[in-house]
Amino acid sequence: MVARKSRGRRGGNSLGYFMLFAVLALGVVLVLEYLDYRRGRPTFILSRVMDSRTETDGTDRPSPRKGEFHRQLIKLMDSWNSHYSMIQDSRGRYHVKWKLKNSLRRKLVPEFEKLSRKYKRNWKTEEIQHLRGEHLYLYSISPAGNDATHLLLITTGTPEPVPEPPPSKEEPRGRLAIIIDDIGFNELGAMELNSLGIPLTAAVIPHAPYAYDEARQLNMYGIEQIIHLPMQSMNREMKVDPARFVVKGADLSSIRRLVQRSRTLVPYARGVNNHMGSLITGDPQTMGRVLSVLREEGLFFVDSRTTSTTVAYRMARDMNVPATQRDAFLEDIQNDNITFNYTRKQVLKVAELARRKGHAVAIGHPYPTTIKAIRAAVGEVRAMGVRFVPVSRLLEK
Repeated sequence: MVARKSRGRRGGNSLGYFMLFAVLALGVVLVLEYLDYRRGRPTFILSRVMDSRTETDGTDRPSPRKGEFHRQLIKLMDSWNSHYSMIQDSRGRYHVKWKLKNSLRRKLVPEFEKLSRKYKRNWKTEEIQHLRGEHLYLYSISPAGNDATHLLLITTGTPEPVPEPPPSKEEPRGRLAIIIDDIGFNELGAMELNSLGIPLTAAVIPHAPYAYDEARQLNMYGIEQIIHLPMQSMNREMKVDPARFVVKGADLSSIRRLVQRSRTLVPYARGVNNHMGSLITGDPQTMGRVLSVLREEGLFFVDSRTTSTTVAYRMARDMNVPATQRDAFLEDIQNDNITFNYTRKQVLKVAELARRKGHAVAIGHPYPTTIKAIRAAVGEVRAMGVRFVPVSRLLEK
């Protein structure tokens, strides 16, 4: 009898120890849950309990529940019937990956911004990238003064080429084509040209660091683009790479390889103009081979007229290559006259030429002063009855 009582007491003690350990363990879990909750990390218990309470934002008005914004965000995304993926990291941030058409992205972003304002969140564009034909947009959503709670990565894929609008039936008094050379040396060229809100043409240097990305972005904006093909100049001290430049005496096959390689880097180009090239455009033999390749490739040619001895435009006409030529530069680069006032006067001067002659071609560069000057002159040019057009509208055969 004594032995049985002793075993009963030991069994009761073991159960007591187990219950005590369980209570302590639960206490530790609750403390850790509470600490994680205070740090904004996801928790299994407290986020379900605390987030269901109505809180105040320091005013007399109750602020929306913490979880309500997330629920409304999901509801908004689901309403567009488009598949997306979402994960939550260890810090509690939601990461959304979504592939959409760019037209749908443009419709969605204002809705996201409106929802964020309603729930006192900051909606911010973090980054825009162009990678292998894909356009990536990263957005963040965060409460005021706090880290982001949601990160949205939207991929729009390769954009469809924007069809060229049909020519107007109404005859303008004049047409002005502006070409902006040297696109491809930074990631903002296409965006700056798009901000002007006028038809124009971008000349992309094929081997520039951002040539391919900028070409894709230009196509997305519907901006006409041509290859700004490097050609050897009369400056004998300037060393040029035959793999990237048309050099004097280059044979047909090497020119063909260069042009075809350039087309892979500027895939939506419809034509070509010369970058430098005072030596080549004045050399009938080499220029003839260049124009033969452009005719094969179905590309038009714009003679930038970097030398008074150029034969390029005349030869293009003789060889039935659609072509036109520059009438004015918007900057006086040789005399370092790259200013807002000079460029604005040049825009108005060439617009007047277009009004008198019927059409004109101006070439500029993506300098901040040039972009500002063009923007400032747009209203006056239109008031003159001159219409902005892509350079392809002014081709002659």
